Amino acid sequence: MQASDRSEFEKGLAEIFAAIDKPLGDAQREAFWRGLKQMSLIEFSRCRDKIIDDQRDGELPRKFGVSDIWLTKSKLQAAAPSMPAHDGFRGDNWTIASNLHFLAYILRAAQGRRKVIGTDIFVRHKNLWAEQMRLSADPKGEVPVAEQKEVWAECMKRAEEEIAGAA
Repeated sequence: MQASDRSEFEKGLAEIFAAIDKPLGDAQREAFWRGLKQMSLIEFSRCRDKIIDDQRDGELPRKFGVSDIWLTKSKLQAAAPSMPAHDGFRGDNWTIASNLHFLAYILRAAQGRRKVIGTDIFVRHKNLWAEQMRLSADPKGEVPVAEQKEVWAECMKRAEEEIAGAA
């Protein structure tokens, strides 16, 4: 908090102490100010609101200190969603890997100033690579890197041959 936030902070602190029915003296104000300096005024205000809302249950704390406000702040932080929102992707790790291989292939071709024609043919062969990896994977879902590279090179060679034959 900034020094300019002090009066607003003290007002909020007084509201908390009124809600928990505890006296608030000058020494306590100073201790809370020092102990909460690293918190923003907005965070502190959210904590104040949460503490006051929690008093509806009727149980007043026996003691109340700086750590109670920090604890309240940690409870206010949004929890991570239990399940990520589905983004529509229906592939698996092999689909992702084939997409990355294809991207690298296209980028290398662009650096060599070659035009990449027959993208649909390349995509079909990229997908064939992913399917082959699924079939070749061990129970842990792994395929040796050398085999991945060899099959990828063969798939891209077949795609290039198919494109050359169609031209």
